[in-house]
Amino acid sequence: MIAQLKNVKKEYQGLQVLDGISFVLQPGEIVCLLGPSGSGKTTLLNIMAGLLPADDGECWITDKVSYVFQEDRLLPWKTLLENILFVKAEREVETARAILAKLGLIDFCNYYPAELSGGMKQRAAIARAFYAGGDLFLMDEPFQSLDVELRLRLIKELISLWEVKRNTILFVTHNLEEAILLGHRILVLSDGPAKIKKEFKVEMAPADRVPEDFKELKQEMERCLAVVD
Repeated sequence: MIAQLKNVKKEYQGLQVLDGISFVLQPGEIVCLLGPSGSGKTTLLNIMAGLLPADDGECWITDKVSYVFQEDRLLPWKTLLENILFVKAEREVETARAILAKLGLIDFCNYYPAELSGGMKQRAAIARAFYAGGDLFLMDEPFQSLDVELRLRLIKELISLWEVKRNTILFVTHNLEEAILLGHRILVLSDGPAKIKKEFKVEMAPADRVPEDFKELKQEMERCLAVVD
């Protein structure tokens, strides 16, 4: 077991944001947390990352966690390669370069963030997480600002990286296709206060999936999201 949440609750300025969230993350699985904007997905990730306390319930997480935020959070005064290397005390240049090569960034090692496109910067943020390592990756809508074509390409690249080490990934999204293409399990959140409405399982390996094969699942998930509790 990599993480376990039991009846986690969170209130913010008198508003109940999370209302009894419970789930378990197992080694090597990708779990997508799907819900509408403002449903508390980021709040939940911040609790799991230790950035916020839960008001009630239990949250046990493995010690080794990497967090990929919605923004790339690259340091503007460091080159792309330096942005990757600085997250570990021992510089493993060849490891970093291998990860950058996997993401198509090897030719941009000496570029600064201002010289990179939005898609490149998001790839760099993912590269940094895989270089830092960890049993659990928390990913907070890292592709939300990208166009459809680039998003699909980065999903494939993320799966390719995951297949090497099989880290556990909790991937937050409000995009149904992202969830279907990535998740072994998809946890659907209600609108706030957030509860887990339903869990969907996808048996096919992520690398083998195409959106057209999952029209019925997408429709069922759309219906689930549309139902008001």
